[in-house]
Amino acid sequence: MKKTVLILIVIICFSCKDESKNKESQIVETPKEVVVKDNIFILKLDIKANEDDKFELYYVANSPEEGFSRENRTATYIKGNKEYQTVEFKLPKDVFPYKLRIDLGDNGNKYETNIEIKSIKLQLNDNTIEIDQTTMDSFFQPNVYLQKTDNGYSRKVVDGKYDPFLLAKPVLIKKMEIEL
Repeated sequence: MKKTVLILIVIICFSCKDESKNKESQIVETPKEVVVKDNIFILKLDIKANEDDKFELYYVANSPEEGFSRENRTATYIKGNKEYQTVEFKLPKDVFPYKLRIDLGDNGNKYETNIEIKSIKLQLNDNTIEIDQTTMDSFFQPNVYLQKTDNGYSRKVVDGKYDPFLLAKPVLIKKMEIEL
C-alpha cells in the first residue's frame, strides 16, 4: 500500500510539472507597439477672445542669436467666442525652436480688450509640457502692449502702436530642451 501511494504521488508530481511546462511553451510574446514619431512641434493655446482676430507664432529655429522674422512664423485666424477655444500652431517637421513669441492680435484691428489664457501646451511627439494660469508668468514675458489681469491679459495701444505678444523666457526654452 505504501508503494502504491508513493507511486501515485510521484506520477502526480511529474504530470503537474509537464502541465506547467506545456502552459509556458504556449505563451507567445506579442511584439511591442512601435511608436511613430512625427517630430512636429505643436503649441496649443486654450484661450477666450471675444473678437475675430489673427494670432501668430514666431519662432527661431537655426540659432539662438537670430531674431524673429516673417519667414519663421505660423498664423491662425480665430472666431470670437465667449467660451474657451483651442488655437493650435504646428511648426514644420523636424523644427525645434530656440525662441518663441506668441502674437495675440492682428495689428490692423487694434482691439483693446481682454484675452483670457487658461493654458499653453507644448508638444513634441508623445512628450508634453503644460503651463497653466498660475505658472504663466514663470515662463512667458508680456510686452508693453499687454497688461496682466487676473486670468489673462488686457491688450493696449501705446503711443499709437499695437503689437501684443508673449515672449518665452529662457527657462521655458531650457525646460523644452530637457522635457521634449
